Amino acid sequence: SLDLDSRKGKAPGGYQYMRDRSGMPFIFMNGAGLHRDVETMVHEAGHAFHSLLCQAEPLRPYRDYPIEFAEVASMSMELLSMPHWSAYYPSEDDANRARRIQIEGSVSMLPWIATIDCFQQWIYTHEGHSRAERQAAWLEISRRFGHDVSWDGLNDEEAWQWQRQSHLFGNPFYYVEYGIAQLGALGLWLIALERGPAKAIETRREQAGKGRGAAEADGDVRRFVEADLTPVPQFDRKRHGETGSGLHAPQPGIEPAFDKGGRRDSASQ
Repeated sequence: SLDLDSRKGKAPGGYQYMRDRSGMPFIFMNGAGLHRDVETMVHEAGHAFHSLLCQAEPLRPYRDYPIEFAEVASMSMELLSMPHWSAYYPSEDDANRARRIQIEGSVSMLPWIATIDCFQQWIYTHEGHSRAERQAAWLEISRRFGHDVSWDGLNDEEAWQWQRQSHLFGNPFYYVEYGIAQLGALGLWLIALERGPAKAIETRREQAGKGRGAAEADGDVRRFVEADLTPVPQFDRKRHGETGSGLHAPQPGIEPAFDKGGRRDSASQ
């Protein structure tokens, strides 16, 4: 079922949730006639199709999937659905501009994810650092990954840019999963371009439809993403708390409050 239009008193944001008893997906969003609505709808539809492919699994916990894999379905749907966006836009020029924005965003978010992940690793491995040291570390890291951006005349704004990423405060070490998933989605999109959309959809159905098994889903990610992922340093759990990848993870099937770099969920902006 769908609850798409914005209305007075309605909660902000957007998400997809799979009902436990019926196994049917529910999509919630706040449409306002903007390009962002297209992104949100196809993104959540990707989660919904994933839910439908898993609904035959009788054991509720086995319908879930690891957070590294959850966003592959939604992000790949954004890319795979682009040829059909003309149905939403009044002119092909508008549709092409929207497609260009989508592709640019899919790539440009990767250095920001790397920046945030690198910065929070610095934070947790430099206990007792001062505010000035933290600011200096942020500037060094952000310029490493985003050096082509000019901040002339906006030095204060540049120094505090990290505060716009809510994961640093509420979901530490969760944000890098979006980068892993985006690489997987781009891999599926390349399959669509090189071998046809039907092959990409067949591949996606094969992974999502096999149901649960963390090892199986982890293997699916590795099929699309071949990268040297630097291990996260070991931390003192008693001192820092649980800092593993599952900390404060959203409930299965629900979009995290700050989705895809903050471009989608207005609740967090």
